[in-house]
Amino acid sequence: MAESTLSFSIETEVTPAYYDELIKYTYENYVARMGKNLTNINQTVENGNYVLGFTVQDLDGKWHVTVVMKTGKPIQVTMQPSDATVPSAVLDRIKEDLIIVIQFLKRL
Repeated sequence: MAESTLSFSIETEVTPAYYDELIKYTYENYVARMGKNLTNINQTVENGNYVLGFTVQDLDGKWHVTVVMKTGKPIQVTMQPSDATVPSAVLDRIKEDLIIVIQFLKRL
C-alpha cells in the first residue's frame, strides 16, 4: 500500500543534541495522552536518528493509521492508512497535532 502513504516534514530549530528530548516530549505530550486509541508505540534509533512510531486505531477496529516520526532537519513523518476507509479528517488531525506539539516544544 505504498501508494497510500502520506509524508510531510516539520521544520524546527531543535538541534541534534536535543532530538532524544524531542521524541520524549512528543511521546509525553501527544502519544501518552491519546490513551486506548494508540497501540504499537515504540521509540528507537535508526541510522543515528531518533524515531517514534505508533498506530492510531479506530475504536471500532474498522481502520488504523501507522505513524512514524524521524528526527532530522527537517523532521520527517509518514502515515500509512490501513485502507481508503480512514477518514481524511483523521489524517489531517494527526498531522496538525504533531506540528502543534513540535511548535510548543520550540517555545519552551
